[in-house]
Formats: sequence, C-alpha cells, structure tokens
Amino acid sequence: MIRLALLQTDSSHAEVYQDLAVPEVGVRVAHLWGADAGRTAAVARDGVRVCADLEQAIADVDGIMICGRWGDGHRAVAEAALQAEVPVYVDKPFTNSAADADHLLALYRDAGVPLFSASPLRFAAEVEEAAAALDGLEVFGGSVAGLGQWPDLGPKACEVYFYGIHVMELVTALFGIGIEAVTTHRGERLETALLRYPGGRQVALNLLMRGAERYEATVLTADGTRQIAADPAGDFYERTLARVRDFVRSGRPPIDEAETRQNIHVLAAIERARQDQGRWVAVPLGADEAS
Repeated sequence: MIRLALLQTDSSHAEVYQDLAVPEVGVRVAHLWGADAGRTAAVARDGVRVCADLEQAIADVDGIMICGRWGDGHRAVAEAALQAEVPVYVDKPFTNSAADADHLLALYRDAGVPLFSASPLRFAAEVEEAAAALDGLEVFGGSVAGLGQWPDLGPKACEVYFYGIHVMELVTALFGIGIEAVTTHRGERLETALLRYPGGRQVALNLLMRGAERYEATVLTADGTRQIAADPAGDFYERTLARVRDFVRSGRPPIDEAETRQNIHVLAAIERARQDQGRWVAVPLGADEAS
C-alpha cells in the first residue's frame, strides 16, 4: 500500500484524491496538511491524519501530492517537500512563472528526487488514446480550444495559468515539444496564440474567456484530420491517481520535464503579451523569457 502525504487543501482536488485513494487502488492518503487548519480539518476523511505542520506531514510517507489551487503557492511547498526525498507530484498548474518552473525542475534534478506535474486532463482516456493513434504519423499542425478562465473564483482564476494549463496539456500530448515562438492576440471573448514549431508547423491555441467548459483539438495529418474532445466529467482523476501510484513505486515520471517546462513557458509568454492587449504580439520562447 502506497502511503501519500497530501499537501495544500484549498482546492477540491484534496477531497477528490482522498476519496479515490482506497485499498483497491493500492493507495492511501495517510497525512493531510494545509495552511488553513480549519479547512484542512473540515475536509479530512476518516483515517487521514491531519498534521499541524508540513514537516510532520512529509515524514514516514512513500510519496507526496501537492494539490494547492494556485500555482504561485507551489514553489515554497515543493521546496520544503524536497527534504523528504520521496517522489513528488505537483497538481496543475505547476507554477505561475517560467522562472519558478525552471527553478523547481533544476532543484529536484540536482537532488536526484523524482518530480512531475500535470493537469489531470493530460491522462484523460480520450487524450491518451489520441496521442497513441498519432504516434508515427506526419502531423502538419492543428488547433486546440478550451476554457481560459474561471471568474467565479476571483482574479487569480482569470490568469492564463489556472485554466490555460488544461489546453496546453492537449497541445503537448498531441503535438509534442519544441515550440519556438508564440504570437498572441486577445479579444473580448477569445484569446488566440499561434504556437510555432520548427519547420513552420503551427498550432492555434484558443482560450475562451466565457463559455462552457470544454477541451477540443483538431490535428491535421498526412492521412486526414483527427478530432479529439476530452470529457471534462471523465475519469481522469482516477487515472491521474493511478499514474501517481505507479510513479511513486517506480520513481519514473510519466511526463517528461521538458513537457512541463514548455507548458509553463508558453503560458508565461501569453501572460506577458497581455500587456499589449488587442494587438498581435510575437514572443520568442527561451530560458531568458521567464516572467
């Protein structure tokens, strides 16, 4: 049985993963910690130990899940979790800046401690099946679309990182890494970013400012057009927990850090381009573009 510490309880994901961690899955949430002690106690499930401090929570566990709602709170918690020297999963979004993403990836790599981050949508059955079907095909380009903000949760939920990460997970899963530059335009209801790959291949990333939650992609290949729609009410939480379990057992991340880095760097470029709202703005990607 894998024993996990779940850190940060300000997101509904803390409740979801506690409910899914059952003996049949081979996972147990043993320790729970959050900065808000009252909320942490309120959401704790039977048999889960509520820890007064983070150091207590990461002791005597096999792996760690960091499930904070906001990416800007992940760096400090992930830095502290490193001392446990066990595999660490960081829920979406990994960070709210390219600089923080690069810092954490390098920190864990240098320490030799396994780390990965992904939106649960990355493991949706529809997405994984489509990615497998595309393997080996010549992909010309395409488009992805999804909800880009959730205003009901306040200003932070309107930052591109919060919901834009779901759309970027589709990009990475279906079109891969290697994006060289981003050209953006923000309208009243739609924000579009053209992502340029080597050889001129382009993917249009469309973020809806208002609308129903949906995540869709069109992939143009040599043998035809593929349409992918990820169900926002699918079983991707169960599939994510299974990936975390296997990750803790093996120490091998299911997502390469290059994917995580690209996702955050692209989102950081879009955030910076918002300073020129209403214009097409080209933003090169690179290590020096950190926000």
